Amino acid sequence: MSLGAHMMVLGGLGFVQTPPELLGPGATEFEVLEPEPEPLPEEEEEEIEPEPEPEPEPEPKPRPKPKAEPEPQPEPDPPPPQDSPPPADETPVDFTGVTMAAEGNSSWSSVVGNGQAITRPQGRIGAKTGLDRAGVPGGTPGGTGPSLIPTKSLARKPQPPAKDMNSLLVQFYPSKARAQGIEGVGVLRVRILPDGKVRILSVRKESGNHGFAEACKAVLKAGGRWTPASDKSGKLGAFDIDYTCRFEVNF
Repeated sequence: MSLGAHMMVLGGLGFVQTPPELLGPGATEFEVLEPEPEPLPEEEEEEIEPEPEPEPEPEPKPRPKPKAEPEPQPEPDPPPPQDSPPPADETPVDFTGVTMAAEGNSSWSSVVGNGQAITRPQGRIGAKTGLDRAGVPGGTPGGTGPSLIPTKSLARKPQPPAKDMNSLLVQFYPSKARAQGIEGVGVLRVRILPDGKVRILSVRKESGNHGFAEACKAVLKAGGRWTPASDKSGKLGAFDIDYTCRFEVNF
């Protein structure tokens, strides 16, 4: 068994014989030699390839120069306007004696003037008025009636009578208005004549319809004569004034 084992080892490893003088009688010994290890293969050095050099960057292309734009051509001057044809001759319309209204399509006839200033109302065309009558031979130019004193020539205004006018206001106070406690005024346009008499021309203003204007007329008639007006030369004349009557209730 032991021999078999040694034979297997000898078969696998080889052997070296021991000299006979070293062996005892009837014994054979073998020395087992281990095989020398095979040298390791040399490692091949890997060749390191050099890194490729970077390619040079291309040079930038120069930008193209901008093209010069052509300057805009000025617009041509407009043609001069053509002269309009002259207006056709118009036939003038005779508006003598006709006054045009400010609004609407209506118009009315008026008295044709003679270049002189109009100082009084004019009647309808063709109407007969007192102005159409012929003067009296040898009469006074402008008439014999009282002449009005212009305001710029007035030297003295007409003065009311010395009679107490307030007592007349109480006397002629409208009875219904007094009973109801209603107060008011009446304003009259009057002319004081050169002899001091009062001529009532119109009613300028009245409070309500309580009879204050008629009461004021009664006051003026009962008041008597006034001191007439005079001009700067001292001549007496007629003069128009507004006279106010105030009716007040006294408790």
